[in-house]
Amino acid sequence: MRLPSLAALLVCALIASSALAACSFKPNGAGNADDDGDDDTDAAVDIDACVPTAETCEGSDQDCDGMIDEGLTQGAPCDGPDADNCTDDMTICNSQGAVVCGDTSGDDDAEVCNSADDDCDGTTDEGFMVGAQCDGADGDMCREGTFACGSGVAVCGDNTGTIVEACNGADDDCDGANDNGFDLQNDEANCGQCNTTCVATNGTNTCTTGNCVPACNNGAANCDGDPNNGCELQDTNPTCSNSAAVATTVNGDVANATATLNGTTETFARVRIRESRTTDSVDITARFALVSGAGTNYDLHVYCPSCQSIPLSDSTDDTIEIGRDDPFNVDGTFDVFVEVRYNGTTASTTCSPWTLTITGNVATSNRCPSGGGGGGGN
Repeated sequence: MRLPSLAALLVCALIASSALAACSFKPNGAGNADDDGDDDTDAAVDIDACVPTAETCEGSDQDCDGMIDEGLTQGAPCDGPDADNCTDDMTICNSQGAVVCGDTSGDDDAEVCNSADDDCDGTTDEGFMVGAQCDGADGDMCREGTFACGSGVAVCGDNTGTIVEACNGADDDCDGANDNGFDLQNDEANCGQCNTTCVATNGTNTCTTGNCVPACNNGAANCDGDPNNGCELQDTNPTCSNSAAVATTVNGDVANATATLNGTTETFARVRIRESRTTDSVDITARFALVSGAGTNYDLHVYCPSCQSIPLSDSTDDTIEIGRDDPFNVDGTFDVFVEVRYNGTTASTTCSPWTLTITGNVATSNRCPSGGGGGGGN
C-alpha cells in the first residue's frame, strides 16, 4: 500500500482545520472507484472529501461538524397549535427532517372554574368573575351575592328573595328607576308624591293629575283648605249645654250696641244680653240676624231661657228679636242660647261662613220669661 503524498496530507490538514469535513483515504488502483465516482488511475492518493449540507433531523452528521442533529432537539416539552399555553407533548422529527411538536390535535385545555390554571396562562379562573357581585334568580336586579366556583362554573351566591319596589323615592329593586310601577298622577294612595293619600272623608276623593280632588257629601265641604283630607262636616249636630260659657255679650239697653259670631258649621252659643243703665228703666232687648254664606243655608233658633225650652223663630228663621222688661232698680241682664242649624233640605258643599249679628236695644214685644236663663251682673 502506498502512503499518501505530502500534498494530500496538506489538503486534508486544511480541510480539518476549517472544520468543514473529515477526510478518508483509500488505496489507489486501476479500476478502483472512489466514493464520489471518480476512477483515478494515477499514482496520486484519492481524497474522499465530506461535503457539508444543512443539518436536518434524520440521525446523521450532514453539516460535517462531527455532531448529529445538533440544535434540533427532540423530546423537549412543547405546545401545539391550540389556544392554551400548556406544553402537554414533546418535539419530534417529521418526514421533512424538521423538528415539530407532536401535539397537532388542536385540542384546547379550556379554563374551568376550579381554582386551578387549566389553560397554563399564569392566571386562575380568569373569565369567571370570581368574587364579583351578582344577582341571583330572584325577581329584582339587586346584586346581593358574589360569584364563586362550583362544579367547574361560576355560581352566584345571591339566595335572597325578591326585593319589591316601594313608593319611597328610592330604587328598591335596582332596575335603575325610582318608584316605577306607581302612578303618581292617578294613584289615590300616592297622589303627586309617595304616601300622599287622598282621604275620602264625608264624600269621595280622587287623584287627578297628581292632585287630590274631593267631592263632598251634602252637609260637608273642604273648609280647611286641605284637599288631601277630604271634606269637613258642616252638619255637626253640636250639643247644647246650659252650663256653657258665655260666647259673647251685647248691651241690651244702649242703641247701636252690636256683637258678632260666625262659623262654617252648626253651633250652639250662649249669648248674654246685658243691662248697662242702672239709673232708669229701659227694657233689655236684642235682635239676632243670621246671614248664611254664599251657597249655604243655615237656620236660626233662639232658646229662652234654657236649651230644653221651645226655640223662638220667625217665618224665615233668619231674624229673631227678644227682650225682657226692666223694672226700676232691678238688673234685667239675661242669657239666651242660640243655635245655628244646618238646613239639610238645601244642598250645600261650600265653605262660605255664616254670620250672626246681635244688636242691642231694639223695638220688640217678644219677651223671655222673667227670671229664666238669667245671668246677673252689669
